[in-house]
Amino acid sequence: MSIYSYLKFYKDQDVEVRPTPICLDDSSTLLRSVMLSVTGRNAIQQLKLSELLLVWADLIADWHAWEELEDLSVFDCIKEVVTLHSKYGLENFIVRQMPSPPAPPVPQQSIIEGIGAFVSEAISQYPSATWRASSCVHMLLNVPSYSFETENVKQSLVTAFSQAAFSRFREIQSKPCSLWKPLLLVISSCYLCYPDTVESILERDSEGGFMIWVSAVALVGTGSFEPGLSTKSEIKLTAMTLAKVIERLLGQQNSGVGLSIDCFKSLLEALDSEEDELEETEEEFLERYAKAASALENGMVVEEGDVEDQEHEIELGKSDYTLFCRKCNYSEDILVTGQLEAIESVITTQDCDVGTIVCCFLWWVAGSLDEADEEKVVLSLIERFHHVLIQGHGIPPQIISNFLDAFPKFSCFFQQ
Repeated sequence: MSIYSYLKFYKDQDVEVRPTPICLDDSSTLLRSVMLSVTGRNAIQQLKLSELLLVWADLIADWHAWEELEDLSVFDCIKEVVTLHSKYGLENFIVRQMPSPPAPPVPQQSIIEGIGAFVSEAISQYPSATWRASSCVHMLLNVPSYSFETENVKQSLVTAFSQAAFSRFREIQSKPCSLWKPLLLVISSCYLCYPDTVESILERDSEGGFMIWVSAVALVGTGSFEPGLSTKSEIKLTAMTLAKVIERLLGQQNSGVGLSIDCFKSLLEALDSEEDELEETEEEFLERYAKAASALENGMVVEEGDVEDQEHEIELGKSDYTLFCRKCNYSEDILVTGQLEAIESVITTQDCDVGTIVCCFLWWVAGSLDEADEEKVVLSLIERFHHVLIQGHGIPPQIISNFLDAFPKFSCFFQQ
């Protein structure tokens, strides 16, 4: 039985007949190995990978039998799917093609929508997979192929992810713990995509929900929170979020000044920590794992998640992609900075027109969060609002001193 027949067998069964965890593990492992063997676009078509992934995505979208070891392969497979799509572009990844007649023209979920449903459910129901699921959120929101026509798909993912993350956060917010960070950063990624949508979701979930989330992000950005921001991508995401929140709060007249000052203090600390050496010493390594062992003895491991998952760098998106021509099957991996030259080259040498070339032009215009310069964003923020953020608000001298040691060019704004 082929992997396609194997997956489709379970998809076509009644709801009572679902694959066991070990079957889902095996199929995900096998599917990932197939994707790893792909060396070009022709292989994707020959292996019918888009069809395989649609069936697999439909299965995991309705998955509820959580088993920690068996589900690991699903998350590994998700990462490989995103990598493959970013490199070659997969059919039915963002939007699924309408079924051919005589089937009714009813839209069905795409690959990314099926994956999104699995990830949202994992965040809501599967504490020990919170870090892995949260990592998937950042990847899914930053794939380089959203366009104006498919923004509704991205917005629906943002809605599902932010609802799941905030609902889970509300359950554990009474006592700060390591799970705060991935959940809050999920909402941060969503907020940077659609701030109005996310703010509305948080307020609808809980009165003052937006302020609750903002206050928690500000706390995570400080040096007093454990575990603090430990990777450059976490720091960048937090800094960009705090800067956007501050700008939004200061637009609310006097009502947002107090919280904006707290966010600004946290922003200074976060940027300062980005300049520090982020490599873990042997003593820090041993101390962290000693804490994890103690948590395991006390039965806290489920709430804290897997320690090794906390070390993964958040993927914030890259502005590189594959330029592909439908007419001549020309394919070339190019960087965003070379897009116009690459398009011109294809038109000239392959006798093709722009209409036959598949490229992520909107992605080129918009760039990616990974390439955003948080220093410039913060500089612009301070230039516009330093009279509100700095003067007369008693920012601790040590925070200012540490920040200016790292960024002396900001000194002129902190002079009394």
